[in-house]
Amino acid sequence: MTRFRRFLLPLLLAAPPALSQLPAGITPEMVAQFQQMRPAEQQVIASQFGISLNQLQERIAGIALQSTGIGEVQTIQPPTKLSSEDRTQTAYEDQNEEVVVANADSFMQPLPLFGADIFDAEISTFVPVDNAPIPTDYMLGPGDALAVQLYGNQNQSLNLTVDREGVVNFPDLGPISVAGLSFSGAQELLLNRVSEEMIGVRAAISLGRLRAINIFLAGEAANPGTYAVSALTTVTQALFVSGGISDIGSLRNIQIRRNNQTVGTFDLYDLLMRGDASSDLRLQSGDVVFIPTVGPVAQIDGAVRRPAAFELANGETLADLIAMAGGFRSNAYISDVLRRSYLVGGTQQLRSLNLHETSAASILLSDGDGFLVSDSSSYIKNRITVHGAVTRPGPRGWEVGMRISDVFNSVTEDLNASTVDLNYSLIVRIKNTDRQIEVVQFNLGEAIKNPGSLADPELQAEDELLVFDLPDVMRSMEIEQDRELSLLDLLELEATQVETGSSRTELLAPLIEKLRLQADREESVRLVNVLGNVKVPGTYPLTSNMTVSQLISAAGGLQDSAVDQAELLRLSEQDGNILEVEKIELDLNTSVPNRSDLDFVLLSRDTLLIRTISDWNLEEQVTITGEVRFPGAYTIVPGDTIGDLLRRAGGLKDDAFIEGAVFTRDVLKEREAEQARQFARLIRDNFAARSMTQELINTSFSEINEIASYFEDYEGSGRMVVDLDGIIAGDRSIDIELLSGDALHLPRRTEAVTVVGAVFHEGSHRYSPTLTVEGYLELSGGLVQRAQFRDVYVLKADGSVFIPSRERSLLRFPATDTLLGPGDTIVAPVDTAYKDRWAVIKDITQIAYQAGVSLASIMAAF
Repeated sequence: MTRFRRFLLPLLLAAPPALSQLPAGITPEMVAQFQQMRPAEQQVIASQFGISLNQLQERIAGIALQSTGIGEVQTIQPPTKLSSEDRTQTAYEDQNEEVVVANADSFMQPLPLFGADIFDAEISTFVPVDNAPIPTDYMLGPGDALAVQLYGNQNQSLNLTVDREGVVNFPDLGPISVAGLSFSGAQELLLNRVSEEMIGVRAAISLGRLRAINIFLAGEAANPGTYAVSALTTVTQALFVSGGISDIGSLRNIQIRRNNQTVGTFDLYDLLMRGDASSDLRLQSGDVVFIPTVGPVAQIDGAVRRPAAFELANGETLADLIAMAGGFRSNAYISDVLRRSYLVGGTQQLRSLNLHETSAASILLSDGDGFLVSDSSSYIKNRITVHGAVTRPGPRGWEVGMRISDVFNSVTEDLNASTVDLNYSLIVRIKNTDRQIEVVQFNLGEAIKNPGSLADPELQAEDELLVFDLPDVMRSMEIEQDRELSLLDLLELEATQVETGSSRTELLAPLIEKLRLQADREESVRLVNVLGNVKVPGTYPLTSNMTVSQLISAAGGLQDSAVDQAELLRLSEQDGNILEVEKIELDLNTSVPNRSDLDFVLLSRDTLLIRTISDWNLEEQVTITGEVRFPGAYTIVPGDTIGDLLRRAGGLKDDAFIEGAVFTRDVLKEREAEQARQFARLIRDNFAARSMTQELINTSFSEINEIASYFEDYEGSGRMVVDLDGIIAGDRSIDIELLSGDALHLPRRTEAVTVVGAVFHEGSHRYSPTLTVEGYLELSGGLVQRAQFRDVYVLKADGSVFIPSRERSLLRFPATDTLLGPGDTIVAPVDTAYKDRWAVIKDITQIAYQAGVSLASIMAAF
């Protein structure tokens, strides 16, 4: 209110509170201070004098007109009702007394003067007018030439020039005066003379070469001086000849002076904006085209069709400026047009104008005035917006009484029928002037089937509809049934929600963030959580009276493995401080009437935990192939064994080779591969350790690395030895419980025994119960010299290994120890310590020689 006292004090001291006694000597600074006040502040001053605000404004405007000479009477806004935002801004400005802007160009840069660039074109638009059509009122003068064509009894072409006395010498007719005649008058005179005095001759008369006239361009011409131009030259043509107007020349007050008198003025804006060339006078010899300096200039920027600075004529108003700018664009916001004007003291001020008021258009403009027309808000009235699994997402028009069924009346035409989730959709609604939102959940399928019912909610302006896809990725967060959850556990679960289904994630993320941000002490966050065995676990908006059933629908429904028993975790808080987590057991079994808790109403930050059937996993499968009646993949449940699998596969075929059954397990395969990798690291480590000592190394690093790489690439077989005979016989003690990924292969019966390794001929031989290990080795040609005969072993068809015992004296394989059978493999390994016998003799000889030399040296010393 300090600003009020600064204005009122001299005003009240100078005059009593009556309109007729308002002082006429108020300073310009006081007037400027009053004009930049808000209507509410002006109303306070008017009430001090007991008059209306309009009367005070008229009086102040009259004082301003008298003291400044500017005829701007209606520059003061009439009083308007202040909104809550205006009242807030007024209270703010009371604390900031200085509202005159020091530099208004910070928001409105100077614009180029309209029309000044018409003469800047690189391609000249001026064309000589010698061949232009001759106006009938063209006045002939010395130097003009008349072209006369005689025909009839006499054919002749004449070129008659007007001399200094205004006479043309016409052969056979003599001198004829055309001085003071227009071209049409002279043409009529000559035609009459020819027809009267030259019998049988007719004439056609046109204007030939035009005379040249001298004109002078003065003032703010781009290139002032004297110019010789055609007699048909107009003001605009003269300007083009001379190069146009200077940067400070006027475009609207171009004067034509003849014989020291102004015979006309030319406004270039008439020609540029309205195509009016009536004032574009034809020049005569000796005319002076005078271009004064530019007059007052105002500019308008922003949402107008032709933003620019415009030279002003006397008495032009804001309406004229808008018309010169081509009018407003369709998105112009004319309720708050910003005006910058210069005050008498040299400062600038800003004011807002409402151009919807008729008085605003009649505001008289002053030099330096600037206007900024802002764009309208992007806000669209009477609309709703549709997102998600719809055929045509985007904005829609809204009408009173509009419902969901008016937006979507066909699943196949309006929705993505193959992916849309008809059980869960949301309406996001603006609930107050603070632009806070609330969420309404509805069943889209029911709304389409029952239009106009309670299932078909009515829409409001600005509603946003979120239509979701069915969950395309189904994952569950396993929660142990007896797990004790602390508050920290609950917060961690909320922070690590598993969000699946792209549509739900994309559509819900900004909505959830908005609900989090608008929560405060008065209103808790409108979110709930669902975890466990649902299709899309995560965080969801809490709608009005939302139930457990609605939350499950929001999460895409229950998984097949969900149990009827669920747990609800509820945060108990007091004065904004969380105290404890309350656990509520819920029964979701709908088979018992009036016992289901699906209608249990949820509260803010509730977390629903959907439990899973113990050890449920429909994705756990094993494979059985080979000689069984029904080979293939089988889903297993906890406790299933190999015997159960054989029974489900229909049992064995008659030619199944039980002893050769191969049972593999993924866990064992991974373990074998890991052990091979560890062995590879051990090989490299040992080589590195030997290279740091003085041990003899006969192998290069590349060879060692190649061996190690072989073990690193080993994927493992994962084979596990099983007693299939005992399992089939029903011995549960040796039966093996199955795991996901297990595989059992029953090969066809074979009658071969295979011999591999250090033998002369590797291969397979027909099984004979009378042959021993030695017999099969002899069938393969026997052992080679490099064979390690002590380590020969047998790999049984079932994967087990045994080493036959031998008589050390004879190094033979007794028949009693040969437990051979069909499908077995005899392996003869290589003796890694083998050494050729000639190499042994050489070494012995070398040693004996060295010993003899040493002995001879010792004996010589004595």
